[in-house]
This record gives sequence, structure tokens and C-alpha cells, in this order.
Amino acid sequence: MAPAGRPLRIVEFGAYSKKLVFLVSDASSAWLAIARKSGVLNPQGVVIAFVKRIPRLRNRAFFLSDLLLLPLCGYIAFAARYEGPWTPAILELLRAFLITSVPLKLASLVALGLYRRLWRYASVSDVEMLMAAAMVCAVIDGVLGLVLLPVLGFTSGRMSYAVILLSACLSALALTLPRLASRVLARRDRRLRREDARRAIIVGAGVAGGMIVRELLENPQLGLVPVAAVDDDPNKHRLRLHNVPILGPLSAICHVASKVGATDVVIAMPSAPGKAIRDVLRSASEAGLKTRTVPGIYEILSGEKRVDALRQIQIQDLLRREPIKTNVDQVASLVESRVVLVTGAGGSIGSELCRQLARFNPARIVAVGRGENSIFELLQEFTRSFPRIRMDAVIADVRDHARMASIIAEHRQLEKFHLD
Repeated sequence: MAPAGRPLRIVEFGAYSKKLVFLVSDASSAWLAIARKSGVLNPQGVVIAFVKRIPRLRNRAFFLSDLLLLPLCGYIAFAARYEGPWTPAILELLRAFLITSVPLKLASLVALGLYRRLWRYASVSDVEMLMAAAMVCAVIDGVLGLVLLPVLGFTSGRMSYAVILLSACLSALALTLPRLASRVLARRDRRLRREDARRAIIVGAGVAGGMIVRELLENPQLGLVPVAAVDDDPNKHRLRLHNVPILGPLSAICHVASKVGATDVVIAMPSAPGKAIRDVLRSASEAGLKTRTVPGIYEILSGEKRVDALRQIQIQDLLRREPIKTNVDQVASLVESRVVLVTGAGGSIGSELCRQLARFNPARIVAVGRGENSIFELLQEFTRSFPRIRMDAVIADVRDHARMASIIAEHRQLEKFHLD
């Protein structure tokens, strides 16, 4: 029985005396309407009409490729299974299978958005979508071959498992190979345009290093091509980062540079301490390499810079301090159930310090700052986020000794955190 809202449609396929009765999905109803109106299926007219009914279809070359290759996959599957001259029954089954499966597959690919993607820049998410499309095509082959066509009388039993499996596998290849070929050719074209680019060693094979390598590979106009990477993690040695070899530790920069003919070094370690940056800079200078770096972690977190924004080495890169491990228990003993005064509380660091101190349940936080707006915004935030923590907002300048003395006298027995 047909589900509610899904009427049965009867379509006469050319000279066939049999009528194919099946449920038509919304995605394929347009194609079937064209077929019924024409009486005899005209492939060229069906293709034109189908494309016109998808006004925002992109990647028409891939649509035409699928239109040609998907029927060919079904034909090859039948040819591999049924050797020798085909009987009229097999020919009729093949035609019915192709006439029903190809439009359904194309409609499914349109619905999945396979024709709205830039395959020249295909990534993992695009490959996942290709896998999903291949699975949908396999399900269509299985449902038609094992359920619909036998029920409708086009074959006395189910279709051969070999035909269904081979058709599904070939359909997956037909969808994948043209699109990946587009990606490979685009990358090859970008490589050919990088012949005069400077050769760079990427220092750091982590997340930042991967982003830098990918950015340099995708943008030849930057004038840098990554030829090697170095990292102190021995588990990464002799592996590849986006097809760029990881050739050793940071101490081997001079040897790697002479081996690959590098001219530049890109430091992709935003959280590395200053000592590591100084060591890399020293090795690069000995090898005569020009040095660039990604921004520090503070610049990235504050939104001032992107992680893949390269710049020259600056003095603050060389002065990066080692991370300080905070004794949380000691801080809690200073803050819990006590009055805490924070100067410079309206700034980014002062406001964050107030948030961290609120975790230790102080009796009250006295937020001192010169900016009325920033202190007001901090007070409103604490009202929402820490309703159980009392905060006193004080507008004052720490250089005003009389004013600060009066504040301290008013709030006795307090702990002071000075950030100005």
C-alpha cells in the first residue's frame, strides 16, 4: 500500500507492455513527469529538462560525468555477471534497472549537495560526503534489485547479489575518481606555479604546523613552499605532515637545511617558551636562513592575530616566559572567606583574575579600576555569572595615595592583587 500523501504512479516505458508501478519520491517526481509526457524516453531531452528543474545546480561537468558513468557502472555489472548473449529478459531487466536507479541516484546526489562543492579544494569533510553518497547509491541498488523490481515482476526472483554489489562498488568509484582527480590536478597546477618560491622548513609538526603547511601549499602567491619539518617528538620523525617529511628534531635544522636546500625557517610553535625560540633562531642564523614565526598564544587568544599569520621574529618572542605552575591550595587559603582587593580589575587580565578568584569563594571582591565602563561591565557580569559572590566596584587610580589609603582602611583584613 502507498503511504499517505504518496500516490502510486504508473509509467509506460516505450514499447514495453508491462507497467512499472512504484512509489515516487519528491526528488524523482519531476523526472518521471517528463518521461510520462514524452511517452518514449529521450535521454537528451530528459537531461536538459532535469537540469532546468534544478536552477541552482553547480558543477555541471560532474553532473554530466555522473549521468554518463552511473549507467555504465550498471551495464558493466550486468556484463560481468551474465556472460554470452543476453536474453530478452535480461535486457528488459537491465533497462528497467538503469531507468529507475540512475534518476534516483542523481536526485539523491543533488539532495546531498554534491554539486554545490568546490572539489578543487576538497577536504576530509568532502570525502565524508562522498562516502555518504556512495552508501546512498548502494542502498538504492539494493532496494531496487532485491525488493522493487522483483515485486513489480521484472524478474522472477531477486537480482543477483553480484550485480548489486558490483554496481554499488563501481558507482562509488564513478563518484569519487572524477572529483578527486579535480583536486589532484588543482594541486599539481599550484605546485607548477611554485617553481621560483623560497624553500621553507617548518619548525613544529603540531596543529599550528599543519595549518601553516596547508596554507603555504594552497597559496603559491605567498612565495614559500614547505619542503621539510622538524619536531622534538621522536614519534613524528620519518612521518609526513600534509606530505611534507618530518626529518628530525629542532637541533637538526642546519643539517636538514643543507639536505633540502632550504632558504627560510617558519616557527610554528605559538606556545613555545622563549628559550626554544632563541635556540631555533640561533640555528637558523648559523645556517643563513631567514626566520619567520606564527603569533604567540596570547596574541591568538586575544584575537589580535590568526594562528597562520606569519610575521618576523620580535623581541617578545625571545622573551617568552616558561609557564608558571600555580599552587591552587595556597591560593585558596589566601582567598577563601576573605575580602580580596584587585587593582586594574577593568582590564583583560584583571577581570580574568577576578573570575578565577571567584572560584575560591571569597567573602567579597573589591574591584578597583580607573575605567567606569569596564568596571561596570565586570560588575554586571558577576551579577549574572557569580550571583553568590559579592563585588564592590571602586573607581580609583592607584597613584592616588590618599584615595587608596581610604579604600584599604574601609575594607580591613583584605588580600591585595595589584595589576596596574
